[in-house]
Amino acid sequence: MLVKDLKKKLLAENEIEAIALSSGVYNLKEILSTINRISPVTGLDSVLSADLLMKKHEKITFMKHPRYVDIEVHKHDYLEISYAYFGSFTQWIDGETVEMQEGDLTILDTDVMHTIKKADKDTIIINILLRKTYFNHDILARLTENDLISKFVIDTIYKPKMKGRYLYFPSSGNKKVRQYINEGLFEFYKPDIASQEVISCNIVLLFTELMRISKKQSHAVAKDESWNLVILEILQYIEEHYLTTSLKEVASIFHFHPNYLSRLLKENIGKTFSEMVQELRLRQAKLLLENTQMKINRIADETGYTNFNHFYKKFKEYYKCTPADYRKGLLEQKDKKK
Repeated sequence: MLVKDLKKKLLAENEIEAIALSSGVYNLKEILSTINRISPVTGLDSVLSADLLMKKHEKITFMKHPRYVDIEVHKHDYLEISYAYFGSFTQWIDGETVEMQEGDLTILDTDVMHTIKKADKDTIIINILLRKTYFNHDILARLTENDLISKFVIDTIYKPKMKGRYLYFPSSGNKKVRQYINEGLFEFYKPDIASQEVISCNIVLLFTELMRISKKQSHAVAKDESWNLVILEILQYIEEHYLTTSLKEVASIFHFHPNYLSRLLKENIGKTFSEMVQELRLRQAKLLLENTQMKINRIADETGYTNFNHFYKKFKEYYKCTPADYRKGLLEQKDKKK
């Protein structure tokens, strides 16, 4: 896809915009009701869920913000990047008015009440939705040098009670920001092999460029940045050594008393050390089930389970099916595709 083709696609009216213009109905909730995007019983809640707007396998998706329509004040359970692709617009974020010029960008935390003033035909706003699960330890590790964004993201994932946080970047005229968003849009609209990975790489590059902008201009705004990055280092260490390490060892390496480290993890991550290790082992087991023909008892050994029955029990608790049933389901999906 070429840039000119992308521009043409973005300027074309989508389903919601076409209905608004043809019917004279400019309330998004009413329009979504008429096209069965939301249940007429439950309606559009003030809390938008990623599951309503994204496919189950997607951790990142791109959406063109609908023009011509009024959108009620709302919040969501995912992070949202809003980019002024063409034209300017006004955002209302947690009681503050943010004027966005073409090329400017904001990152909104979960649970932030916000809305965008009705956009006209010459205004194109790109919203990038990111599930919190996108930010695994590998992605966070790539952001370790990006204090502003890594603190923001970690707080979003591990401190959900913090409210009203957002970042604003006056990135107007920045060619790299435009390039990375374009590359993501190309992959999104014309998916190919490993498109989600390509999109993910461009998001990381985007975050890196935003970090550089914030250091040069010192205009990025973040509410409550009080987060010690040593937590991220601890998370990375646990992920890299979860098969062999212990709470006592990690505490020693990072110069904490084990009891203090245990409390620190529970208060900030919401999980105990053993729960974190358990989750990492089960994720690795799932990965091996998906990508190898390894016998299940060997997978249990490879992921640190000395008791096979215990492995089965924990896997079923976490994934709601046994390892054997999970692998069987994968094979059935492959057969259907043939």
